[in-house]
Amino acid sequence: MVPLAPACAEYEFPPLFDIYQTDGWRIQIPTSGAPRRTAGPGQATYWKDGKPDPSNGVPTGGMNGTAIDITIPWSNGSRGRFTGTVQADGTVTGTSVDETNTNHQFKWNARKLPCAATAVAPADQAPAASNVNKRKAANDVDISDGPQDDAAIIGMLNEGEVVDVAPGCETDVKCEVIGRGWVWGNHLVKVFGRA
Repeated sequence: MVPLAPACAEYEFPPLFDIYQTDGWRIQIPTSGAPRRTAGPGQATYWKDGKPDPSNGVPTGGMNGTAIDITIPWSNGSRGRFTGTVQADGTVTGTSVDETNTNHQFKWNARKLPCAATAVAPADQAPAASNVNKRKAANDVDISDGPQDDAAIIGMLNEGEVVDVAPGCETDVKCEVIGRGWVWGNHLVKVFGRA
């Protein structure tokens, strides 16, 4: 019988938090902190149908427990407020409103958030402490200098290479490889037992 993974005790944002509104707009918000629970620093952007809007804004707010509350004063004069709730499984849903025109309200969702801290597992189910944040490259993969999609490639992680990653590494986000750079999580597999 395979033991269940311990539940997540605390979620965090990926380096770039994407909100998908029901009206088709996608908002991308940079995040920071350790764990990443703060919106900003940096410029939030938004686009629809692959066409970016020229507006941007510096987000404030973040995540407190399971509540998300982020405000973005957009450069076009509007002011977006995004409130939501993180569910036990890491999925997020919420509501957005333009505070300068409250008739513009939409539902939104986001991809499952990475886990920043797991609940303590019983001793017989806990992974070896030396391998908690170890991952192995499933194939040769580029290493970039940041979590952004357009970050510069600075090296290569070779297939089978075992590395340490920062907490919150999931398959659908870029993971920070300690001391090396950033790699998409779908190219990394968890290491259990001996590496």
